[in-house]
Amino acid sequence: MKTISVTKVFNLNENYRFPNCKLCNNELTPFSITEEELNKLDFFIKKTFIEAEIVKLNEISQGKHLIYLCKYCLDWSQIQC
Repeated sequence: MKTISVTKVFNLNENYRFPNCKLCNNELTPFSITEEELNKLDFFIKKTFIEAEIVKLNEISQGKHLIYLCKYCLDWSQIQC
């Protein structure tokens, strides 16, 4: 299992609703991920995340992407925040 490092992204607008998890239907949590960390993911997983809009490329800045993660479905011991 590979470990990726992400940084929590905060939204100042408390009324903004992030997308829901397709597995548990809870609100997803936004994180920032660099290009290097994103490349640690398997190509198929990376492509699937992009197509499902779990990863939005260059959403934060050039080379810094937005990734939505579910704190209920993930094994948090595998993610360094």
